[in-house]
Amino acid sequence: MAIKLITTARTPIIDNRIVLPLAPIGDIPCNQALVYFSFDGVADLYDGVSIINANSIFYAQFDCDVSGEAVVSYIVNNGV
Repeated sequence: MAIKLITTARTPIIDNRIVLPLAPIGDIPCNQALVYFSFDGVADLYDGVSIINANSIFYAQFDCDVSGEAVVSYIVNNGV
């Protein structure tokens, strides 16, 4: 199995989570995400982000109340 580290595009945070576009095979490195609060490009680094599976949809779940947009990196199967 080959693995690949991917990074999401800026994704809206809804109910303290973002939808992950591909199924992960690992967790988020260092459990961190970049959160953007506005379109000016300023971001804060958040700890305490984990991957959850709810109804066969994978999410990056924040352990605190967060709003805005987020970017996370995680490991997926490269399919090779």
